[in-house]
Amino acid sequence: YFGVGSYGRDPSRAGLCYRIRTKEIDRDLIVQVITQGADDRGGYFNLMMADGGFSDDYTACAREGSIVPQFGATSDRWGGLHGGWANVSGCDLIPPYPVCASRRIDNMQQLCRNTFIKNFRLPNVTDSNPHISVMCQVKCPPQLWQATGLRRRDEVSTSYQCDANRLEPPNGLLSRSMDCSKPTYAWGPIEGTYNGSSVVVPCRRDGYTRINSVPSSMPTRAPTRSPSKSVVPSIQVTAAPTFDPLCCPYYPYTDPKVWQTCSSASNPSLGKISTCKQCLAYQCIDWTVGSVAMQAREAQFLNRTGQKVHFGVGSYSNEAERAGKCYRISVQGVLLDLIVQNINQGATAADGNFELMMGAGGFAGNQACIAGSGADVPLYPGNASMWGPNYGFSGGPTSYFKCDSLPRYPICGVNPQDDLRDLCKWSFSKGMRYVSGKPYITSMCEVACPTELWMATGLHRIDEPRNSYMCGTAISGGGNLNKMMDCGKPAYAWSNNLNGKLVDSLHNVVIPCKRDGYTRINEEPVYPPSTEPTYAPTFTARPTVVPTSKPTLKPSNMTVIKNSKKDDGFFFSDIATSSRTLSVVTVGGFVLLVMLIILVCEYWLRVTRRRELMQRVEEKRRVAAMRNLTRNGSESELLQELTPGPTTSLDAIELRRSYSAYQKVNRALLHPDQVDVAM
Repeated sequence: YFGVGSYGRDPSRAGLCYRIRTKEIDRDLIVQVITQGADDRGGYFNLMMADGGFSDDYTACAREGSIVPQFGATSDRWGGLHGGWANVSGCDLIPPYPVCASRRIDNMQQLCRNTFIKNFRLPNVTDSNPHISVMCQVKCPPQLWQATGLRRRDEVSTSYQCDANRLEPPNGLLSRSMDCSKPTYAWGPIEGTYNGSSVVVPCRRDGYTRINSVPSSMPTRAPTRSPSKSVVPSIQVTAAPTFDPLCCPYYPYTDPKVWQTCSSASNPSLGKISTCKQCLAYQCIDWTVGSVAMQAREAQFLNRTGQKVHFGVGSYSNEAERAGKCYRISVQGVLLDLIVQNINQGATAADGNFELMMGAGGFAGNQACIAGSGADVPLYPGNASMWGPNYGFSGGPTSYFKCDSLPRYPICGVNPQDDLRDLCKWSFSKGMRYVSGKPYITSMCEVACPTELWMATGLHRIDEPRNSYMCGTAISGGGNLNKMMDCGKPAYAWSNNLNGKLVDSLHNVVIPCKRDGYTRINEEPVYPPSTEPTYAPTFTARPTVVPTSKPTLKPSNMTVIKNSKKDDGFFFSDIATSSRTLSVVTVGGFVLLVMLIILVCEYWLRVTRRRELMQRVEEKRRVAAMRNLTRNGSESELLQELTPGPTTSLDAIELRRSYSAYQKVNRALLHPDQVDVAM
């Protein structure tokens, strides 16, 4: 693990690095001294960690210690002056991000939990500090001093391992602190340091931006004015495909007899290549450690197994019996283990050493990355000087920032996923390559090949350890993690380099890529849609009438109409237009007819309802009249009212019957509106 902190008040220790081994933490630590601490005892190191506690003098984390605090919360959220919270539950109380954090990279609450998980602090015990068993001065890793800005040139050690003659006093403690303020050795320059690396470079209030970095201008809301004619606008270079005639994106190599015998583009004996009939194969860029595709495969593996590792490919000696095997590697300074597959042969990859394919990892011999080597049909544009010292044959760029000299995308990259510069920087940031020297392999063992990995290469062993991705017994240790990238077809993409009895019959060889760096050589080409114009269908010409021998006379009173459109296409177009017009007229007439029928039906219903209403009103009037006469008049008056004209005895008898029935109905009715219903 990497870290920074203080080792007493002795200024001669400024910028020095120490390797620390404790009884409680699972790995060693390499730490750099960037500030001063109160404890001058030898073998006691004060490590900076999340919520490590404030010092007695200053703090810039909480409001009580600074008028412009980095996090803004009060000190009661931080767990105390010395050591911070004593248990993991207190981590939920500290503020997660700085006040001015524009990029929320690290969650302080999660960092605090990790210190408990990794035993950097021991919960709920009297002595919560890990016990240091071994501590010695070592060489400062570039990944560490580049982060702090301070580098000593008078380091006594040239190794990252402890020398028995330079051990610090034993039985010390690994204490902790975090005061958020500028460290002591940010005031300089410090004696015994390199020019340009003579002082610790602190950060601004966001916690990430170095104090000496050039600020980026915020975009204005005002509209951007267009440049004048005298200003030449800059052109943004995109990853659009080139028109190189040898990209061959639509040339099929699907026949196994063809693609399995494709030549490597790094082969210099092929002579001048001028046609796509000559099949050339390349390394696949998505095999590179840290590529977009590799990280997606790692995520799938994590979801399936719960194990977080890095995937990669490369070479492990020249022994064909190791072809296609997978190994789990622990590398000093790399946080996660690697699971890698052996798909190539490498002379430098002896036992305990693995040669990993990484972005611009360097050429070993013949290569197909740049022009002037191999078949001279390179994968990338540019020249050899862009690839680091010795034209790329010394391991590629020697520092993180020199990765910017590399080309970015393949020549034939139609839709490239990975920027070569980013792949190069990624390998530096993960500790897989150094400015000088090579990462140290602490353990290496054969494991089962993850499905996500061998499906990407196409090669699968049938004699691998079953369902075991963890190391039992390490094969070897003490080797180095080498790097390479020659862009050529790997050795185990030829079946004659493999033992056919030890590989899966359906996945028996590595499948290389075409010149775009992603399309597998045996894939069926996907042809683009045709851009040729579509022509209208032609029509059969009208039959011509052969005139008879006897001429036909034209009547004098008829007007001859000549059609100026002699083309058959125009003729049939007129017919089609007329047919469409007729269809529109027919539909419109039908709609009008339906509307007329609806109006007639509605009028008839209204007339019928009005007639029925008048009849009901007349009946109610007669009933009301009968009721009034019954109360105030006699039967004779009622008879005269209801039967105008002369009355007979039969009329009287019928009237009496009606009157008697009416009285019964009248007594049964509860409401006048129900008279007609009762009757």
